[in-house]
Amino acid sequence: PQNAACLTCHSRPDFERQLPGGEILPLTIDGDHFDASVHSGIECTDCHTGISGFPHPDLQARTRRDFSLDLYTTCQTCHADQYDATLDSVHQRALAGGNTNAAICTDCHNPHTQSPLTAEDGSLLPEARVKIPETCAQCHSTIYQQYQESVHGAALIGEGNPDVPTCIDCHGVHSISDPTVAAFTLQSPELCATCHTDPAIMDKYGLSTSVLST
Repeated sequence: PQNAACLTCHSRPDFERQLPGGEILPLTIDGDHFDASVHSGIECTDCHTGISGFPHPDLQARTRRDFSLDLYTTCQTCHADQYDATLDSVHQRALAGGNTNAAICTDCHNPHTQSPLTAEDGSLLPEARVKIPETCAQCHSTIYQQYQESVHGAALIGEGNPDVPTCIDCHGVHSISDPTVAAFTLQSPELCATCHTDPAIMDKYGLSTSVLST
């Protein structure tokens, strides 16, 4: 079936079903939002490979989280490099250790509404940079509050200044390492130097590029 056929049902407001565990699974998809997303032009069944007609097979997932965990590995079909990078991340290690709340692809990227993140040259778009802390805050709310009050967070979130670091500049994107280990601490001067030894950035704000030598 093509997307138009899927949206015959899935564009209906308040379309949902109850899962065996009692939770309600929303099934409404906004076709306009999907067409404006980076996945526009992809067929629903490219990701929902178990669907070939109607009626659909019964869902095996008992909860909404089970549903997400069953589907997110589909992302590797198109995004193999990014998916492989997550396999050594702190999130994946937590998931493998039994923490089913650890972040997976679709927790950060809504597949039905995901807007473009990078420009043609691969650089992160300013509007995407500003939204990243809000994405991380879904799990890391306490850290987000601290960041929001810092000189970096106040400039990014409060002023929309794209020069300051957002979460992924320090922690990485997909291959996120454990920030509590000694290796991360030892690498922090080099990490900070990425911006603080760059005259193109520091000169704009009257800041010294010699901070690492003091």
